[in-house]
Amino acid sequence: MKLYFAGNFAGVSDVQNLKNRIEYKLYSYHNEQKPALAWGSKNLILDSGAFSAFTLGKVINHDEYLNFLNEFKPEHAIQLDVIGDDNGTWKNWLHAEKKYHTLPVIHYMSEAKHINRIIDSDAPYICLGGLVPYSKQKKKLHAWLDYVYSFKKIRDKKVHCLGIMGEDTLSKYPFYSADSSSALNIVRYPAKDIRLKFLQKTKKDDRWLLLDHTIKEQLDLEKRVTELWTARGFYWE
Repeated sequence: MKLYFAGNFAGVSDVQNLKNRIEYKLYSYHNEQKPALAWGSKNLILDSGAFSAFTLGKVINHDEYLNFLNEFKPEHAIQLDVIGDDNGTWKNWLHAEKKYHTLPVIHYMSEAKHINRIIDSDAPYICLGGLVPYSKQKKKLHAWLDYVYSFKKIRDKKVHCLGIMGEDTLSKYPFYSADSSSALNIVRYPAKDIRLKFLQKTKKDDRWLLLDHTIKEQLDLEKRVTELWTARGFYWE
């Protein structure tokens, strides 16, 4: 299972330092284009940033996004979805397919019609989105994921889980990949009590020491869940 580090905390300047520490990265087209370009296309998922734009009342120009993808050519890109609109999301994906292969999105509480047409499509790699608000409501989250995985054909797809990286969730569902910004949050949104607790041990106020600590936690998690699913007979290249 591939666990992608999402989010940005220091612009372009620290991209190389980050590349020396991690392998898989997710950036947003909406507000992280420059760091994405600095990272490069390999081992990158570029998200459209539709949800962030939606919450800010912003509009992403679809054709401009597709033109950016054609020029940049990231290894993987997520379609420009329409929040709360399965039909709009589907139409956008069909439009994108004419210009660049993107990962179609199934949202939390999408209708069966939408789930079926995505898993019946030619897309080998798909996304489950809209889950972050339920990250701490595990009964709702897992009930929805149980429903999605009741569609047997979904097991023929590589599935990326957007924004969710709880070990209980990753251990229950055979995702191909998932992402979270939690490992970078320690320096993006430093909570004083967490910083002090860790820095008391390190005796040095160095954000890379903080970051190395949480990066290691995510890499260890990636190893554990990969070994778990391999033992269960699920293999990823």
